[in-house]
Amino acid sequence: MFKGSKKYDPLDITEWKEDHSVTFYSWIDEGFYVRFRCLKDDYPTMKDMIFDAIENPSFPESEIELAKERKAESYKRNLSDASSHHADFRSQILYKGQKDGISKEERLNVITDLTEKEIRDIYKKYFNAQSAIVTFFGDMELEEAKKYANEVIEILPDRKIKETYKPMIVTAFDDTFENKYEFEQVNIDLNFAAPSLADDDFNAMRVLQYIFSGSRGRIHKAVRGRDKDLAYFAHPTYANTKDYGYLRITTQTSVD
Repeated sequence: MFKGSKKYDPLDITEWKEDHSVTFYSWIDEGFYVRFRCLKDDYPTMKDMIFDAIENPSFPESEIELAKERKAESYKRNLSDASSHHADFRSQILYKGQKDGISKEERLNVITDLTEKEIRDIYKKYFNAQSAIVTFFGDMELEEAKKYANEVIEILPDRKIKETYKPMIVTAFDDTFENKYEFEQVNIDLNFAAPSLADDDFNAMRVLQYIFSGSRGRIHKAVRGRDKDLAYFAHPTYANTKDYGYLRITTQTSVD
């Protein structure tokens, strides 16, 4: 989407960002995120590029093919990565039958089969901000930051998405699964159902996460500490939305 628009050619965008030391990236998680950094003098041009991408994206065929190639190469590289292999296995076990449970190969096939028309249709159907948080910080006064933020809010399409919302379901079951692969590393995940964002125990769970986390946290000391060296690393992840929550303790060690 941000690789070309009605007003800006893809190469012009790339060259301008490189010449002006601009960082820009966007990603999808529980929502759609955009983050950029530029000099204040460069912001008017940066804003114009972003706004034109939102209102008049061109989706050049060359950029679509490059994006597909990047996804395919990333998938191939990860075939030799134990952590990636294990994450794929984990998702297919925990979220079986859901979109979050499809394999990375299946996900890649969905992406590489997309046509330019389908991408345009996806943009029209799903690129809508029924709510948004816009933050500016840097060499500016509060009122100036508010002005910039309001300009972004006004440009965002706010049509209702005509689709049934299907949140990921964290199923609670008591079982153990073994992933047998030919890697030296041993990946271990302990998965627990945990409070959602709206749950009364949400804050208590956050406190537990902080106790577990970091180089001085309980999980790290339990497996690493001063003289244990039982694992290469160990850390907790507490994920939560208004619909679900889970706590995952992840560690990696050797066969020994």
